[in-house]
Amino acid sequence: MKTNDAVYIAAVCIVALVFMALVWRPAGPAEGQAAPTGLGAPGVPRAVDSDLILRLIREHRLSDREAEFYRVLVAPDSPGVP
Repeated sequence: MKTNDAVYIAAVCIVALVFMALVWRPAGPAEGQAAPTGLGAPGVPRAVDSDLILRLIREHRLSDREAEFYRVLVAPDSPGVP
C-alpha cells in the first residue's frame, strides 16, 4: 500500500470518528435546558375534553380524518399568501 493510501484511510477514519462523536450523543435536553413537561408520563392517559372535540367535529371546525399532508400555517394577511 502506498503512503498516500495510508494517509487517506487514516484521514477518513478520523473524520468518521469525529462525525460519530458529534452525532451519536445520548438523546435528551441540551445543557442548561429543562426537559419538556407537556407530554406527561408514558402510559398515563391525558385529560381530553371529548365533548369539545365532538362539538368541533360536528361544527366542521375540526376534521375527523387524519391529515395526509402537513404544512406550516401562515397568517392570512402575510405577504405571499393568495
